[in-house]
Amino acid sequence: MQHQKFTLDPTCLSHKKMQQQWFENHPQLAEMYQEFIQTWPSMAVTTAFLADFLSNNLKIYDYSLFELCLTNGVIGGSSWLKHDYINPIEFGEAITATAASALQGLFIKDSLDFEWSAYHNVNLSYWLQERSKGFENYSHHRFCLNHENSSVTVVMLKKILKAKLLIV
Repeated sequence: MQHQKFTLDPTCLSHKKMQQQWFENHPQLAEMYQEFIQTWPSMAVTTAFLADFLSNNLKIYDYSLFELCLTNGVIGGSSWLKHDYINPIEFGEAITATAASALQGLFIKDSLDFEWSAYHNVNLSYWLQERSKGFENYSHHRFCLNHENSSVTVVMLKKILKAKLLIV
């Protein structure tokens, strides 16, 4: 049995529930992140935008891409845990680099050939909800995930993501 790199999970969570799940899965990083948000409240908006953009549905090797981005943001933002605080610029760099690296060349198509990719600048959570009419299509495997060559580089995709997430 071949393991797929990208999968779609049919469970739909709000960005608040996604963050709560991350707190539960990463208690050793959660306190540092909460202090970061208290110091830089605008970064809570960035994290919520990231959650909405990626959705909890997209998994990479069965691991939530949102959780991977947030974990790398906390670790990278604290200079690989050398500091007990998170630098907002390094946090933004880490989450966008993680997301851009994973999303480059990823295309999701539904049964009518409507397509989503990060390049379209549409939230995956919104696109899935619109395309699946309440996610009943998941049970019928109507979405196809393809990884294709793309002329859009990781650097270009990072710029798209930074604009989407309001990271200067």
